[in-house]
Formats: sequence, C-alpha cells, structure tokens
Amino acid sequence: MHRANLLVSGIVFLLIALLYLWRIFSPFPISIGNFVFPEAASYIGLILFGLLAIWNLTCCCCGKCCCGACKVRHDDCRRDEIRRNEDVRRNDIRKDL
Repeated sequence: MHRANLLVSGIVFLLIALLYLWRIFSPFPISIGNFVFPEAASYIGLILFGLLAIWNLTCCCCGKCCCGACKVRHDDCRRDEIRRNEDVRRNDIRKDL
C-alpha cells in the first residue's frame, strides 16, 4: 500500500508541475478579481511540485529510496530477497543429493 500511495502522489505532483509549466508558456494571465498572479509563482510551483514528483516516484521503487521513511520497507524487501536466495540454494542442494 505504501508503494502505491507514493506512486499515485508522485503522478499527481507531476501533473501539477506540468500545469505550472504550461502556465509559464501560456500567453494568458491568471487573475482573480483585480489581482494578477505573477509568473514567478509559476516558476516556484514548477520547482516545488517537480521536486516532490521526483522524490515520490523515486521512493516508490524498491531499493532506490532517497528518504529515511522508506528505509524500513526496503530492509524488508532485502530480507525477503535473502530468504528467496536461501530457498533456491536449499532446493539446488536437495536436487544434487
């Protein structure tokens, strides 16, 4: 479940970053009432949401974590991999006997 959450949030952040990128190249100003949002806000949003997307999409891949929050899960993945390798070795030894 943890991996799916990171993947979904990473995709959402990526879509928001792409919207900010579109806003930067769009000729239309964004305004509410008399207030026109400055273009610098789009650059900040692009950087912020782009980094969040990269972070989440990187963390959702097992073994390539860039944050401490995923460490426990990756330790579990490594432990499972070691168990699978040991089972394969045991089966190979039994076949040889």
